[in-house]
This record gives sequence, structure tokens and C-alpha cells, in this order.
Amino acid sequence: MPNQHKLIQEMLQTFKRVSKISVFRNTVESLTEMEKCLLMKLYFYEQDHKNPLSIKELSHIFNIRSASIIQFINALENYQYVKREHSTEDKRMTFITLTEVGRQLAVAVYKDDLRIFDTLEKKFGSTISTTLTQLNNILDTLESMPIEHITLSNQERSHTQHDTNLDTR
Repeated sequence: MPNQHKLIQEMLQTFKRVSKISVFRNTVESLTEMEKCLLMKLYFYEQDHKNPLSIKELSHIFNIRSASIIQFINALENYQYVKREHSTEDKRMTFITLTEVGRQLAVAVYKDDLRIFDTLEKKFGSTISTTLTQLNNILDTLESMPIEHITLSNQERSHTQHDTNLDTR
């Protein structure tokens, strides 16, 4: 039992530290983390496939509603990092492409990501890739676990309150 207590405390401390760290903390101060993720997804997809992604495809990739992804696209569009292009075959379909400024920004973010990865690789060696995969698997497992809300019944609360009152006498 004490070992489990120590592991739980360590896990909670780790989550607390992770929530405070933004690996991409100073790369693009004007963008939210989601906006940066969207920018980078567009950049990598463009590099790998040479064609743009539609709003519908982006909403599937990020597993959020189209209306939500449009809010992030609007923000990137306001900064002139992306532009919309309507399909010539289907006017209902809109593709999102990087502007030259957006592409330059994505390249700068990518270079900074490489610098971070190089730092980690120098410190931890070639096992960093395996470690990151394991960390992602742990996070996937935690995300897939159902959340059980813990509540005390009125009887338990009154019993706890009674015990507290006895302790303060």
C-alpha cells in the first residue's frame, strides 16, 4: 500500500508539472496551443501530400465539430497565416491552405521543435522516441478510462462532520 501511495503522489505531481509546461512556450506568443497544432498539421500535411485539407477533414483529424475548427481557422486567418479556397467541384467544400507567412511561421516552429527534440535526445539518448511513445500510450489509457465521480452521501457527510466535531473538542 505505501508503494501505491508513493506512485499516486508521483503521478499527481507529474500531471501538475505537465499542465504547467508548454513545450512550445515562446514560439508564437499570439497563438493558442490549438491554433499552433492546426498550423503545424496544415504544414506537415502540405509537405507530405502536396494538397490542402478541407474543414471537414480537419474536424475529423482533431475530433472536434466543424464549427469549433472554424473558430481556430478564423484566428489563423486574422493573422494571415491561412486562407480559404472553395472547391471548384463542390462549392460546399472549403480547403484551408497556408499563406507564405503561415508557411514561414510553421518552418520556424518546426525548427524550434527540432531543437527541443535534439536537446532531449542528447540528454536521454536514442530511447527518447520509445519513451515518448510510452508516455503517449499512458496518456491514451488515462484518457480512455471512464471518470467516476466520487460523492459522499448525506449520511457519510454527517458522520464525517460528527467525527470532525469530536476531534476539535
